[in-house]
Amino acid sequence: MARYKAIQVAPGQRVVDVPDTKFDGIYYFGARKPPASLREVDRVVAMHRGHDWKPLGARQIRVSYSDPGSYWILLRWGVDKCLSCGETLPIGARFCPACGGSERVGSSMGSTRPQTVADWGAYIKTLAGEPLYSQAVAANSQTFARELIAEGTLKMGDVEQIMKSFVRQLRATGTKVPGGGAWDLLTMAQTDPVARKGPTMGVQDADALESAYEPSGTDDFDTFELEAVFE
Repeated sequence: MARYKAIQVAPGQRVVDVPDTKFDGIYYFGARKPPASLREVDRVVAMHRGHDWKPLGARQIRVSYSDPGSYWILLRWGVDKCLSCGETLPIGARFCPACGGSERVGSSMGSTRPQTVADWGAYIKTLAGEPLYSQAVAANSQTFARELIAEGTLKMGDVEQIMKSFVRQLRATGTKVPGGGAWDLLTMAQTDPVARKGPTMGVQDADALESAYEPSGTDDFDTFELEAVFE
């Protein structure tokens, strides 16, 4: 499993202290506040050695970016691979885009996933915060849709309803709606009458849902250290 470390870079800072320079990847993302996990990384851009950064010693690198504000870089040691097919997973992925393995959305329910639209709706209503965001990102792919349809109980229209349930719960709990993926969840959040109501659950109730989440062996999230306290 990969290990990550996020480091905040101050405006104009070029020399950055790092644990070591033997990392397998370094990425830039423009978040202006520290992310709680990989799910909150809005934009991840690979930084190339020689062009975007270069080592200055065993524990320092020089970066070429010159943002007017602070930003974060993400170091990665090792890689995450799909438990089913062995493909290298993208940053933060819990669902293999190649085979649909590794992270099985809904697997925290036990050995079987929800089988009907109603089952999915009931399951999604148990989620909030990071677990909800993670499952929504993982589900929002054509591979996941094909897998559900192949199981024989759902059609493409049903999968769209499942994604709409994700959007409604994201909005109801005040959880960020992820962009990208097979379905445009951001547009769905703006056009669906229920989702447009915005947060309908209190912060304490949403926090309680998030805290009650019990991941399975493959559902838990990679988290990474934050180098600085962001004010």
